[in-house]
Amino acid sequence: MTIKAVLFDHDGTIVDSEAIHYDLWNELLQRHNIHIPLAEFETKFVGLPSAAISAHIARDYECALTAEELFIEKNTMVKAYLSQNAFPLIHDALAVIQSLKNAGFTLAVVTGAPKLNIESTVREYELAPYFDAVVCGYDVENNKPAPDPYLLAVEQLGLSVDDCVAIEDSETGLLSAHRAGIRCLTIETALTPHHNLEHSVKHCTNLTEVEQWIVSNNV
Repeated sequence: MTIKAVLFDHDGTIVDSEAIHYDLWNELLQRHNIHIPLAEFETKFVGLPSAAISAHIARDYECALTAEELFIEKNTMVKAYLSQNAFPLIHDALAVIQSLKNAGFTLAVVTGAPKLNIESTVREYELAPYFDAVVCGYDVENNKPAPDPYLLAVEQLGLSVDDCVAIEDSETGLLSAHRAGIRCLTIETALTPHHNLEHSVKHCTNLTEVEQWIVSNNV
């Protein structure tokens, strides 16, 4: 197969942010007398955009806030965090991004998160030269797990879905890529052991293994 472009998810794939998001959600919900155990959060919410998580919590838990109010409070907390810190990079992310770019692949970021999150990462780690497109959740009408973010990225790159592979860490992201008709590799993370990854063409322990698969299968 010929692979022209590699489309990276952001949270949990390029940056190690999922545990931080869980801590922020817990801090927010504790103000409203709600506690979601880690195992429950992993199963239900990891990989979902904040708007979808907010909707689930407002519907399924005894919360005095509306989904919109939860979403606004969570975004405010993320902005406050990012004003002081960037999410830490996955340990081999920079090396893999540089290596794939140097090997001639087109790279993009396709995230369900707000643009602020990816802009912070790109700025802090000087990644702008590596990515030819960045699509965030606000760029599409239907966020992950809908195919819209990936289809928009492919359109922006001027390629076809057959030219691309995606890299995801969660069931939600994998479904988005799969529904777009894009082959998707998944990586192991501490917060997604219960996710159904049956549509993954290869489940890898880290990004270095993902890179090896891409290079060896690009014929």
